[in-house]
Amino acid sequence: MNYKKLYVNNYCFGKENNVDGRNIMFCNISIYKNYSRYIHSKRALKKWVKESPNNRLILIYAMSVDLIYAATDLKEEFHDLKILQIVPDVPEHMSSNNSFLFTTYKKIMKHLLDKRIGDIDYFVLLSKYMTEKINVASRPWIVIEGIYNKEDLEIEENTNNNKVIFYAGSLARRYGIIMLLDAFSKIPNSNYRLMICGAGEAGDEIIERAKIDKRIIFPCQVDRKQVLQYEKQASLLVNPRPNDEEFTKYSFPSKTMEYLGSGVPALICKLQGIPDEYYKYCYSLDKMDVYSLKSKIEEILSKDNSELKLMGLNAEKFIMECKNANIQCAKIKDMVNNIKI
Repeated sequence: MNYKKLYVNNYCFGKENNVDGRNIMFCNISIYKNYSRYIHSKRALKKWVKESPNNRLILIYAMSVDLIYAATDLKEEFHDLKILQIVPDVPEHMSSNNSFLFTTYKKIMKHLLDKRIGDIDYFVLLSKYMTEKINVASRPWIVIEGIYNKEDLEIEENTNNNKVIFYAGSLARRYGIIMLLDAFSKIPNSNYRLMICGAGEAGDEIIERAKIDKRIIFPCQVDRKQVLQYEKQASLLVNPRPNDEEFTKYSFPSKTMEYLGSGVPALICKLQGIPDEYYKYCYSLDKMDVYSLKSKIEEILSKDNSELKLMGLNAEKFIMECKNANIQCAKIKDMVNNIKI
């Protein structure tokens, strides 16, 4: 979370289902805040460990140096302490910023992480290929791409004759948003609409394209509830992320789960980080390029509505039954309970 305050104070939140959520205080001065978070997190964790003699498992989300050092430091004092690391991103692929300063910063962070990765006991990865970048060695690990939480919304059906192609998410160029615009521009059908929601470096170009092609709708950045409503009213959800960059191998686009859970047909590129089982429930391309994307969109939207509806409903059933919180969290519980280190 990007805090704007100089100091972030302690506060409690949640307290539901026997969960006591606490935000740990830290000083938010750039660079120093990493050290501040380390000190205050370690202090809070030590207090918790002392009060929890029968429940000494720390779960860390993301490869955060300050939190990993805070947790692993405690192992010197509490030898029965176990640490489970959830890895949503491989550190060196977390940003497209290739400036000298940021690249140097990432190298330093990776060096610090490598020094402590051996103190982690369990790993939850978003892609099996992450093991190529993270030295899990012989320690237990599982792949969990994400957790789907259904949000109940009353959605008005799209009653007009337009077929809406929808994308929501980051407008970073490396995610294929310009390719989607180029592909759509080559589709002559006046009843097609392209709706894009999000923010990022390609935003200005989308605005200019929308001035030329009135079929392009760009509400910019909207809240999540509105995004979900747009998804439900769309004819086809598209994620144009291509598979020609290495980072796609070590990630699982959360948009995939959200799209399939919407009940609306989805089109994605085949990425190594997405397990094969997902491709049974969506339309896909082996290679994402402008002409292939244009042709595939036209092919899909020319299909009978009953076929499209069935694809969407089967995808929704798959996500709700196989990727819900109970199923996914049970995998973590089984790994921790059944394997002794």
